[in-house]
Amino acid sequence: MKLRLGARKLNIERIKKFIKEAKRRNAKIAVIPSLFNIGPVMNYYPREKARIVVRNYAERVPGPTTEHLAVIALENGLYIVAGPLVERAGPRLFLSTVIIAPDGTIIDKYRKIALSREDEEVGISPGREIVHFNLDRKYGIASEDDLLFPEIVRCLSITGANAILASIRVTRENGVFKHIAVARSVENELPVIAIGGIVEDIEGNLVEVPSMVIDPHEGVLTVSDHGEEQLLITEIPLRSSRPLVSRWKIGIESLCKLAKRIE
Repeated sequence: MKLRLGARKLNIERIKKFIKEAKRRNAKIAVIPSLFNIGPVMNYYPREKARIVVRNYAERVPGPTTEHLAVIALENGLYIVAGPLVERAGPRLFLSTVIIAPDGTIIDKYRKIALSREDEEVGISPGREIVHFNLDRKYGIASEDDLLFPEIVRCLSITGANAILASIRVTRENGVFKHIAVARSVENELPVIAIGGIVEDIEGNLVEVPSMVIDPHEGVLTVSDHGEEQLLITEIPLRSSRPLVSRWKIGIESLCKLAKRIE
């Protein structure tokens, strides 16, 4: 999806078009890009302008943007995983991914834990809890820089995730995330659905980060990297995560070995 910076109405209309087509093609879950309503303004605007824009566009959850998504989910009868968007909660701002059911209700939201320098500079606060949601399997939610930290995805895996839904912010520097997403898939033996996008910057240039679906054994199943908007429809293999006790045992043994070396 192509995101226009600060063009909330236009971006929402594009989402509506894509989700309608996804439903026509029998999709059950629609996953839409990071900062889908206003684009990653903190990475393209000067810092002070970005801070003002982020605060002006921040909204409560539920709020205007999630109400639009609720209507779209209800009209099409599918789940929507969207975000993050800038959430206002009292005096604090979070980057929150929302999960909306086919009946338009918000099932859950995930506040991004690992913040970038740009996030901190515009006043974003970190979240504190990992989030899963259950449908045909147990999905773990990761957001942008969370993928840089193996511990976050590992926690999702240990607590029973059968697949990871992750967003990747569209910036020129984030092309490397496609390799990081593959690493997170392989090391946790879980499929990773990583959503990028296209941004039209303030000078009219296009910046792209590919969207992809990765299987830990088959590799990249599908990828979008052609510089054009497109809808990817993919059947995700169901992988059973290793037993919880086994994973804890591996983690504890690793910590014990590390402690011995430190001594």
